Amino acid sequence: EASVRKSTLISTFHIVNSARTEAFLPMHETIFLSCVPSMFVHVATNGEALRLTLAMAKVATVVKKMTRLNFVGPLEAIVVDRRHASTHRIVALHALFTLGEFDVLTSGRAHETCHGDVVGMEVDRMMTLVEDRRMQLAFEMRPAIEEKFTKDQLLEYMRIFNEEAEERDGEKAITQQRMHPLLKKCCAATNDKTTPKKLTKVLVRKICETYDTDNSGRIEWGEFLHVMSDLQEGEFL
Repeated sequence: EASVRKSTLISTFHIVNSARTEAFLPMHETIFLSCVPSMFVHVATNGEALRLTLAMAKVATVVKKMTRLNFVGPLEAIVVDRRHASTHRIVALHALFTLGEFDVLTSGRAHETCHGDVVGMEVDRMMTLVEDRRMQLAFEMRPAIEEKFTKDQLLEYMRIFNEEAEERDGEKAITQQRMHPLLKKCCAATNDKTTPKKLTKVLVRKICETYDTDNSGRIEWGEFLHVMSDLQEGEFL
């Protein structure tokens, strides 16, 4: 029986890799998919079951079915269990990443249990990829005003904004007193040597009064981006 399951897994793996669609699923697809995680724990089939899982995770139309059938829990259990072969744990880790399931990474469980071995090195690499993906998603879902800036500009402006901002009630914002040095730093970051000469106290006060749309007496991140957008277009200069 184990040899039949192993052969089925290997055959399905090759079909998935070549087709990259859910056409590989048999008529009773839920039964077939639900059986795959149970094969993770059997020595005779675990390697093939994991490789098939990783291949299926790359087929967008199958991902939701895999999540619904709880592939995630067994995969996480393999990643953090040193009794499993390192190669299998790494395949399980890649499958979770491909499925978009990052909890075992972001919660620190993978780092705690894999630190110091070859899997730990892969966990560190995956964490970098997770952060990169999150930044990319955040950039793609940015508010309309952020579309006026490049990704590098936004990151640099955010870094400078956070340096100058004061936090109140969990939200960072810029006071009128800090707006002048903030704008000078932003101009320096973009090699703009002309604008700082025009940033008089009167102009800075006018900017703060105009863009403080909620009358909080401070400039929040969104308001600051509107300031930068208009300054770049020469609106106040």
